[in-house]
Amino acid sequence: MNLSTLYIILRVLAVLILLVLFWAWSLYNQLVRKRNQYLTDLSDTNIQIKRKAELIDRLISLVTDYSKHEKNTYKGVAQARSTLNNAKSITGSAKAENMLTETLRSLMVVIEAYPELKANENYKELRMDLKNLEDKIADYREEYNRSVQTYNNAVQLFPSVLLASILGFKDAELFQVKSSS
Repeated sequence: MNLSTLYIILRVLAVLILLVLFWAWSLYNQLVRKRNQYLTDLSDTNIQIKRKAELIDRLISLVTDYSKHEKNTYKGVAQARSTLNNAKSITGSAKAENMLTETLRSLMVVIEAYPELKANENYKELRMDLKNLEDKIADYREEYNRSVQTYNNAVQLFPSVLLASILGFKDAELFQVKSSS
């Protein structure tokens, strides 16, 4: 093998190494962008869940004049807020969402006993706000789950799985809530 052939082989190897490094750099940036997207979507969802807790607090204040049952309901909202604020994972956020939904159901049972409350304009407005917020939370959860699916596909599919596992990228959890049945 002469020096010219060796020089060509070294140049080809250098180009291959640069291509692999560029691929790894590009893939790393893609994974970070996808991870940041699902984390942003999770944060957006949590913000809406906190808004839901605030609306339920307002509804509890309205119901206070009609029932003494609100004390237990308020405890439920406080516990759900604490769970949400201390959530370290999507499971914690989903648990808080489930707790708020159960608290809201309990509150609606109390409201059913007071027809004059159901006729109250403030109640009607709060109820509409809650309905709209529930729809918004469902949309945010769907967006989060789409982002997680995109991220998980990037982390799990070949050949990116090789680099993702080396760099410590792990699967993300979907946002799942208990069914309302």
